[in-house]
Amino acid sequence: MLQSKQITCPKCKAVLNVKNLKNRPVKVVTCPVCGVKLRVKFAAVETPVSDLPDYRTVLGQQEPVAPADASTVLGPQEPVATSPACFVSRPQEPNGAKHYRLRVGNATYPLVDGVNTIGRSAKSDAVSIHIATESLKISRCHARIELVRNSDGTAAMTISNWENKNATRVNGVELKADERRTVKPGDQIRMGDVQMTLEEC
Repeated sequence: MLQSKQITCPKCKAVLNVKNLKNRPVKVVTCPVCGVKLRVKFAAVETPVSDLPDYRTVLGQQEPVAPADASTVLGPQEPVATSPACFVSRPQEPNGAKHYRLRVGNATYPLVDGVNTIGRSAKSDAVSIHIATESLKISRCHARIELVRNSDGTAAMTISNWENKNATRVNGVELKADERRTVKPGDQIRMGDVQMTLEEC
């Protein structure tokens, strides 16, 4: 029987639906949002009815009996939709909630509710958004964007520069140390020499 389990990533709070396609007691999955590895435990799977010995082998020839239908043994079952073994769903949000992302060229990086930590792609768990670039002018831990959800589904967003030597600019104006500046869709953000756009999606 196919097992599935819904878990919440302890780091980025993304909700993951994990399916145990091979009926393993423990499955290791990688969160598609922040990249952290998670161990998911599943209950032991009992031997399916179809795998039990044929009663005719044990007791001798008996009157034929129609194979047991799963709905007879277990009651009506919901159909299982075919889907990837693991996919991300957003945390519960108000109806009509708007979503936001950063665009760097053709690449996009979704923002989640709460604190989004941003830096260049590196082997680091310190950031939740890894910008795919080889530029050393964007730090591995460069900036934070905090997204606070309003009751109408919109969000208030602020950006602050992490403690690094490389500048962060919003619409051409550099952030000062310890400054938190309000940003909105359409704003141009520059981290080091990497240009990105804040978008609603």
